[in-house]
Amino acid sequence: MEAAIRNQLSRIIPLSDKEWNAFKAITLYEKVPNKELIKRSAYIGRRSFFVIKGAFRLFYIDDSANEITTHFFLEPNFITNCESFLSRIQENLHIEAIEESELLVFGNDALTDLYELYPNLKQIETFVIKSILNETVHHNFLLQLKTPEEQYKTLLSQNPALINRVSVTHLSSYLGMARETLSRVRSKQLL
Repeated sequence: MEAAIRNQLSRIIPLSDKEWNAFKAITLYEKVPNKELIKRSAYIGRRSFFVIKGAFRLFYIDDSANEITTHFFLEPNFITNCESFLSRIQENLHIEAIEESELLVFGNDALTDLYELYPNLKQIETFVIKSILNETVHHNFLLQLKTPEEQYKTLLSQNPALINRVSVTHLSSYLGMARETLSRVRSKQLL
């Protein structure tokens, strides 16, 4: 497993043995059961995560007590909230496992300290922030400029793993449509 994780990180940046060992030293391995929250709202994001196996969703609860999913994170991927990570401010987002999962957990302060010793590792942060920003822009485009049918087709073509691994309830929330609307769109696609 260690070699697979190093391989995934090396796709972002090549890591020397010293850099890899330093990164590994600040991480903890964690198994997370389905539906467990790994982060609750109203906390400053002091930890970030790397998904070894599994799937997670980032969501908030609106004024009507509806859960609104804003991101999905499947393996291999980093999970963090950019705003809280960069600004160390309180956030109102939750992160929930949506299937049995495995994570590497690391403290954001420990990672920042590593950047001082190994400036090359700063590229991980840059990569994560760019990836999340790109996903956010794409998601907003999807919600604002496409019909429900086009949203589903785009999701199906660009990220079919979500369709197979995420519940209709979470997908409909992510796409900003009622569960029933998504069910109708899906049934039309099957015809």
